[in-house]
Amino acid sequence: MKVMSGYSLVRHYGAGLAACALLASACASQAETLRQRCNAGNQSDCVGLGQLYAHGRDMPKDEAQAASLYQQACDGGVMHGCFLLAKACLKGQGVPKDEGRAASLFQQSCDKVGSGSTDFVGGCVELGEMYLNGVGVPADKRRAAEAFELGCGNMLRIVNNRVMPMDPASISNCVEQHMAGHSWP
Repeated sequence: MKVMSGYSLVRHYGAGLAACALLASACASQAETLRQRCNAGNQSDCVGLGQLYAHGRDMPKDEAQAASLYQQACDGGVMHGCFLLAKACLKGQGVPKDEGRAASLFQQSCDKVGSGSTDFVGGCVELGEMYLNGVGVPADKRRAAEAFELGCGNMLRIVNNRVMPMDPASISNCVEQHMAGHSWP
């Protein structure tokens, strides 16, 4: 059995699914609640419902339905939906594999971070990795570093059980680790 920290669960499954992974009873009616809220126009809940489909929680696994819900959320301005749709495009999960489309979706997410939102910084980090490795976009270390800096600069860290912005040394370390091909933290 793989043991994951709370942070790893949230990073892997999203906040709602992390609770599901820890407490099976928390999932009992989550799918129906998310479906109702998504249908009512709450695009963030469409992301959560998509994650349930993607991971086969409370329903049969359906990657195509997950991708459709991510697209709906992305179209509604929820950058986490854009991020998850980009990941699906990279892997060909529920949609045809399309690295160029993935890069475009990560760029969309990163642009939102660049305009002052910290909605979902993961898009910047993923975009940086694509530029660093020339996946879906031409290799470009300068653009990779810019994307990593924007993503790392908007991450939060936990200090003494308090959420704090990254300090300059941590941002620099984060960018350097990514440029060297290592994930951070």
